[in-house]
Amino acid sequence: MTTTTRDAVLAVGRQAAVASRRADGDACRSRVLRVIDSMKRHNELLSDAEILRRANVNTQYMQRHKDLKIISARIRSEIVDSGLDQAALRRAEVEVALEVENAMLTRQNHKLSKEVETLVGALKSARAELLASGTTGARPEADATSQRVSQLEAEADRWEGDLRQLELENASLRNLNRRLLLENTRLLQPPKEEAL
Repeated sequence: MTTTTRDAVLAVGRQAAVASRRADGDACRSRVLRVIDSMKRHNELLSDAEILRRANVNTQYMQRHKDLKIISARIRSEIVDSGLDQAALRRAEVEVALEVENAMLTRQNHKLSKEVETLVGALKSARAELLASGTTGARPEADATSQRVSQLEAEADRWEGDLRQLELENASLRNLNRRLLLENTRLLQPPKEEAL
């Protein structure tokens, strides 16, 4: 088996494993959502542990899927009709959404950083190749290398701009998340008793 064939077989295997894990994850999520929906329809208070038991999923599942934890808590608070719990849940939903978006931007930022590193490496390599080939005379190889260097420089500039933009958005989301956490902490503090 050649290296290329082996790599192709491994790539197909990895893709199949990812697809299988994704399908399993989707099935677990669907089962949990069905149990939560049943809880709502029947006005039946269920703990997260009971929801997971009925959905036949891992007991730690809601710790990894905070959005489902929030949905179940919201349904429970609707059943008990507690206004304070509802407000706290809405704030928690905003926090989770910000955390998810922040994590997504961080991953995107990391990916762009890696791509910029790759482009900078390719640019250095192309420059070295251009210098090694000599820049005198109108050789087609030198012109092609010079064009490639220009393309790589333009692409690197574009990625650096995107990276800077993502870093700004990421910082903005972190600040918003901090402000919301402080506000939540303040709102969830018990009221101070007035002196008589």
